[in-house]
Amino acid sequence: MDEGFIALGTLTGKLHLVDLQGHRLLPDVVLGEGPILSFFFHQLKSALSILSASGELFIWKISSGSNFDVEELFAGSITKLIDDNAIAAAELDADLGVVHKIELSDDNLPIVIMRSGNVYKFHRSLRQWLLIVDAKAIHAEVRIAEYIVQRTWRL
Repeated sequence: MDEGFIALGTLTGKLHLVDLQGHRLLPDVVLGEGPILSFFFHQLKSALSILSASGELFIWKISSGSNFDVEELFAGSITKLIDDNAIAAAELDADLGVVHKIELSDDNLPIVIMRSGNVYKFHRSLRQWLLIVDAKAIHAEVRIAEYIVQRTWRL
């Protein structure tokens, strides 16, 4: 990314994009109700992910500089993912939130990494989220491996 802009989120769900001198690059963008929770910059893809408190995820490819332009790569809800992972996140640290990080795949689709350890990728054709890493299954496999090692050492 050219890093020629600053993204600012408000408690009312508005997004401000300004250049490094403070000039607005776009009018206020209203992204939903409630505050903007987080931004994730994807330097290699020149993209910005924006997560609202209502669970809406927006991913934009941003071209800054003399020809400022915004292209939507994704817009959709991750509310179901947040709800499914909220209990595990609360056990870790409720103050950190449920979403750990948002990445972009090679085909510019979101990969959502939850604090619970679950990882989801959006499937364009199915228009659904796919669970690509199941933290519970991994933990279960580790426990089984530990049990096998303990049993082996006892023999």
